[in-house]
Amino acid sequence: MKLCPKPRAILAGGVMATMLVAALMAGCSPSAPSQAPASDAEGGNAPAAAEQTTKAAMFSPTYNPDGPVITQMEDGTLIQRTPVSGDDYNVQVLDADVRGCYACHDNLNELMLNYYPEHNPSQGLEGVDPTISQCLDCHNRASYAGNLGGMLHAIHNVESSSTEVGCFNCHTTTVEGGMALWDQVKYDELKGITAVENVSGTFNYDQDLTVSQDQMPNAQWMGNDYDIMRFDNTAEGKPLDQEMFDTWEISITGEVAEEKTWKLTDLIAEAEQAGVIVTTPLVAQCTINPLGGEAVAQVEVTGIPLEWILEKVDINDNAVGAMWYTPDGERAGYRGVNLDELPGHTSLLAYQFNGEPISWNNGYPCVMWIGGICADHISKNFSELRITDEDHSLGAEGVPFPGEGTLQSSGKPNLGFMNTFEGTVIQAGQPFAFEGWANGFDVPVTALEFSMDGGETWQRCETPNIDNNRWIHWTYEFTPDAENGDTAYVLCARAIDATGRVTPTPVKVMVNAYTQMPQPTN
Repeated sequence: MKLCPKPRAILAGGVMATMLVAALMAGCSPSAPSQAPASDAEGGNAPAAAEQTTKAAMFSPTYNPDGPVITQMEDGTLIQRTPVSGDDYNVQVLDADVRGCYACHDNLNELMLNYYPEHNPSQGLEGVDPTISQCLDCHNRASYAGNLGGMLHAIHNVESSSTEVGCFNCHTTTVEGGMALWDQVKYDELKGITAVENVSGTFNYDQDLTVSQDQMPNAQWMGNDYDIMRFDNTAEGKPLDQEMFDTWEISITGEVAEEKTWKLTDLIAEAEQAGVIVTTPLVAQCTINPLGGEAVAQVEVTGIPLEWILEKVDINDNAVGAMWYTPDGERAGYRGVNLDELPGHTSLLAYQFNGEPISWNNGYPCVMWIGGICADHISKNFSELRITDEDHSLGAEGVPFPGEGTLQSSGKPNLGFMNTFEGTVIQAGQPFAFEGWANGFDVPVTALEFSMDGGETWQRCETPNIDNNRWIHWTYEFTPDAENGDTAYVLCARAIDATGRVTPTPVKVMVNAYTQMPQPTN
C-alpha cells in the first residue's frame, strides 16, 4: 500500500473559510502545509507567515511541477488519474493526485482480499476498477454489510493506523458548505476535461465472450456445511474429489407420483446417449451487484436440460414450484422457480464450466443453473430437486433473507466497463475502443446509450433480439480530435431494457488523450 500524503489546506475561489467550517463540522480538519511550522518558546507551534510559505512547502511530496502523475501497468498501458490543465490547477490547487481511493491504493479488490479474505464480493470479473461508489452501493442497501463510512473512518484514523491521511484525501467541500466524496464529484471539480456534444462513436456487440470460471461471482455466506466445505477446500487448494463426482446422486422428490434417484454419472451417460447435452455461454450476475460492479461473468456451461430430467417423473397436478437442496437437506440456493416459468430460461443441471470440471468454489460436482435471471438462481452442490405446491416465482428485484427484508437490485439494467481503466492514456487522432458488458437480469437490454458531455446529449445504440441468457459484450470506438490538444474525456454509459427502464445512474470512465504520448513519471 502506498503512503498517501495529505493534501494542502488551500483552495481557489475564496472558499477557504467555508472549507474549514465544513471540516470542523465533519469532525476533522484539513492538513497543514508539508513544511513543519516553527516552535514557540513554550513548546507550541507557531503558524508560519503566509508570505514565507514556499512552493515546495505548499505542495505535497508527490507534487510534479511538469504535470500529473503517470504510472504504467504491466501490459504497458499508461494511467493518469488527473487531467492536464494548462495552468496546473488540478495539481497545484486541487492536489488531485493525492485524492481519492486510488491515490493510496493500487486496487481496492486486492486490498480487500488482503485485509479481509472473507469479504464476499472480492472474487469477480477481471479488468474492472472497483470504486467507492460500488462499495457504498452494497453496504448502504444491506444491513448485514455494516456502516461503511464508520468502518473506513475508523481504519484510516485510529492512532495505531500506519496510514497518513487527512479528511481531504477522501473528501471535498460542496458549494453548500457540506462534504462529498472526492471520487464521486471529481469530474465536476477538475479542469482539462473536454465535453463532446452529440458524441458519435462506433458501437459493436456480441454475446459470445466467456471468461475463466475463477472470475464468476461468489458469495460465501456460510449458510450450510457445503458452503464451509467449498470455502475450506478452495483455501487449502484441495484437488477435486473424483470419488465424490462418481457417487453423487440426484433426486426428484415432493409433489410427484414416485420419487426417483439417479447417480449423476448415469444421468450424464443417458443424456449423452439421447443427444440432449447442452453446451452454451451463460451469464451469472449477483442481484446485489452494484452499478458497474465486478460480480458478473459469463462462462461456457455444459449440462443436462432440467425439462428433460423432469420428464422422468409424473408431476402432481397441484405442483407449482421447485426448490434445490444439498445432500444433507439444506437449501442449495436462495431462490427456486415456478415450473411454468422454465420456458425461455436455459435451465441446466451443469457439471462443466468452460469444458472443465466445476471448481470447489463454484459448486463441484454440479450446480442447478437457471439462466436469464440472476446468480442467486445458481444452486451449488445441487443434489435434490424438491417439487412443491408453493410459489417460488423468479424475480431479480430482490432476494429474501430471514430477518433482513429484501435486497433491491441497484443496477437494473446494469452495465459496466471492463479492460478500460480510469485515467487510461490514449493517442489523440487515433481510434480508441472502450469495452464493457451489460445485463438486465430477467429483462432483455434493448439499447445502450453513450454521452461525453455529462449526460446532456446521448447516442443511442440498439441491441435487438438478444438472448437474455447471455450478457452483452460491447465496444464503443471513439477518436479524440487531435485539434483539441492534450485533454481528458469522460464517457458516460447507461442501458435501457425492454420495459423502458434505464440504468439508475450512468457509469463513467475518464481517458486522457495526448497528441504525443507521454512517459511514466515514476
